[in-house]
Amino acid sequence: MVFPLLLLACTGGPADTGGADGGGPTDTGGPPPPCPVDAVGSSRGQLQDPDLVETSGIVVSRADPQRLWMHNDSGSAAVIHAVSPSGEPLGAVEVTGASADDWEDIAIGPGPDGEGDWLFIGDIGDNSVSDGIARIAMLAEPDPDAGSVAAQELDLPYPDGPHDAEAMLVDPIGGDLYLITKETGAPAQVFATTPFSPVHELRHVATVDLADVAEGILALVTGADVSPDGRCVFVRTYTHLLGYPREPSMPLESAFDQQPALLTVLPEPQGEAVAADARGYWTVSEGQGAELHRYEVP
Repeated sequence: MVFPLLLLACTGGPADTGGADGGGPTDTGGPPPPCPVDAVGSSRGQLQDPDLVETSGIVVSRADPQRLWMHNDSGSAAVIHAVSPSGEPLGAVEVTGASADDWEDIAIGPGPDGEGDWLFIGDIGDNSVSDGIARIAMLAEPDPDAGSVAAQELDLPYPDGPHDAEAMLVDPIGGDLYLITKETGAPAQVFATTPFSPVHELRHVATVDLADVAEGILALVTGADVSPDGRCVFVRTYTHLLGYPREPSMPLESAFDQQPALLTVLPEPQGEAVAADARGYWTVSEGQGAELHRYEVP
């Protein structure tokens, strides 16, 4: 479904989002909007870990909100990197028992039986669109100085044939894991699975058409996340960031039936990563020494 997007600036401060009376969201005295449409972005520093040269995924720790987990793109070891909010390295942890052909995104969500928070790493890149299987490493969040951590791995065949994908998120409410494919010249497809179910399968649940956002390669989905309260689903491209409002009592895929808002995102050479937390969100580009961008509502 295609909606006319709210006209918010994608490379600077937000546009006016006032209601019929011309006031901003806080003027009404009502609850804040599900997505941070008034967020302002700034650089918090450069990534200082020399091994982070092609950052493709980022997520905020639930155990310590002052810790970000990141990983490299294809061709790198199965390692996740802990980074401070100003870009300093906090540690690197090897993930054993997991493939790392083309890691593209990392997510955080409920662990087995809904207890604790686990990390989910998507070996989901398939540039040749020939594999047909999404591989997901699942692991309890480690300490940054753990050295290594063992993962469980899911092999999930697509029900309709191979797809390339770079975006993944886990619903903090229902626990389902979602993949958003990277389709050239066609709408992105959304697939879901229940990670800790006895039956592991992907089911098609939604379509995301970004043709009204950008054209060609700039309309490809490169990353995704969801706010900790489950009320905003973030989907990014190389140049844009969209926020889809979600009613917590509804399945997460219902968000893609709603009108999205264009959220603030600062210019990045090759933006592929987005991470949400309770106060805003983060983005970062590929490249050594990349700028770490933070966005919050004033």
